[in-house]
Amino acid sequence: MDKKKSCFVLFVVFFFFYFLNWVAPLFFGDDMLYAFQWKDGVSFFNQADWSMPRVDSFSALFQSVYSHYLYWHGRLLAVFLNFLFMWTGKPFFDVCNTLVILLLGCLVCWVSDKGKLVLPGWKQLLFVYCCFFYLTFNFVSVFLWLSGSCNYVWSSLIVLLFLLPYIRRYYDVSLSDVSGIALFLVGFIAGSTNENVVVSVLIFLLVLMYRERSLLRYRGLCFGFLGLCVGCVVMLFSPGVPFRLLCTFTEMASCIGNSQDFQYVVFVDETLRKLRDGEFLAWLNPYLLKDNLMGILYFYFSNLFLVICHLVGIWFVPSGNKDGWFVRFLFFFGHLSLWVMLFSPYLPGRSFFMTELCSIAGILIMFRYFAGNKQIQKFFNFILGLLFVVSVVVGGIVLEKGWQHKSDYDRFCRFVQLHREDMVVVYMPSSYLIDGLNTWFSPFTVVDFKCDRFYVRCAARYYGVKDIVVYRDYDGECMVLASVSSDGKLTGYSVK
Repeated sequence: MDKKKSCFVLFVVFFFFYFLNWVAPLFFGDDMLYAFQWKDGVSFFNQADWSMPRVDSFSALFQSVYSHYLYWHGRLLAVFLNFLFMWTGKPFFDVCNTLVILLLGCLVCWVSDKGKLVLPGWKQLLFVYCCFFYLTFNFVSVFLWLSGSCNYVWSSLIVLLFLLPYIRRYYDVSLSDVSGIALFLVGFIAGSTNENVVVSVLIFLLVLMYRERSLLRYRGLCFGFLGLCVGCVVMLFSPGVPFRLLCTFTEMASCIGNSQDFQYVVFVDETLRKLRDGEFLAWLNPYLLKDNLMGILYFYFSNLFLVICHLVGIWFVPSGNKDGWFVRFLFFFGHLSLWVMLFSPYLPGRSFFMTELCSIAGILIMFRYFAGNKQIQKFFNFILGLLFVVSVVVGGIVLEKGWQHKSDYDRFCRFVQLHREDMVVVYMPSSYLIDGLNTWFSPFTVVDFKCDRFYVRCAARYYGVKDIVVYRDYDGECMVLASVSSDGKLTGYSVK
């Protein structure tokens, strides 16, 4: 019966996340930059060159990944996936990404269950996916944004797969060794995923192997750790990293103005953004409650929930056994990293998605350890019920907003198909900026500063129109589209 319930949870979650992926558009950001072939000497800011062809073959894909490594950064897996999905299309990505989200939830359960590859219980699965939906900072950026998902969801999947043999042998040192070559290759791929994820994993493995020194006698695990380090070095010392930093800061500084303005935008404005979104010291800003109720409630609930679970685990789980030490380490590692992110103005919330997974796994270990304690299980059922109710309510609102923006986005795509030679003007309602949930699914909300203009140029290149101009202070209730010819004449318009 429990297996049937687990399969039912997976079935429902698949369609829920698939629908979210389906309604999410390609955003005016990194996504469209990876639709074109990267060549020698280019940077992130000049990818909108009209002479650059689309990625249309595996040879072009690998050449683009190589050029990207030389001239931008070394996140090889994420870059490869970006180019692949922009070539194969959004529908293919929607299916693959949903399957990966399902597998990632199972992996978190396996990590919490001593690395055993068995079908998790339905309560554990439901708990993990509710945490994914409601406790993830920058949910859309992590799970639905094509570039973001390749960088964080897919990277976390590879990393957790890599960690499973270590966790399995941490609990049972009598198990046989693993293939050193295979684990080295997986470790290399994991090491070249994303620096925000890999640094966390390196610290995690170093502490784990120091705690359980018997892991060092497994040659396969040592080869795997070596592969992780090699992949990390290959990523961090990419020839494109200095070029990327130079281009990024030069371009942003030229767009924003002098160095003082630049420092203000990078540090002060980013901190204000976290305040606005309820990600940073929200209790100091009660005046934000009117326009940012969801963000502030999210901040309070997520942190209060994590703190309560951490305290319960530290207080009641004995520290002398392996579960007790592992729970404390996961809680300390996850919660410390969470607060480092909150107090670091230039680090987005999605940067510490991997440590959120550690916190979730630690909570599951705690409740597994107290499987026979009725009081603890009642507490777990209460938390699960609360998470489920909140996720259903918020999920309904998100699905409604997503459906509205899906129709807007489809209308935009049909409009640009009819006006290939013209400039397309988008009048976006100002309400999109006030309502945070509206910004989740609107592809046009990225154009905040002048330096985001290159994103819009690349979007115009992607859709095959002369240019795209977005006005964000429109007082209407729906999006209005217009097209203008090169001689300034109105050639078409669309009102919902």
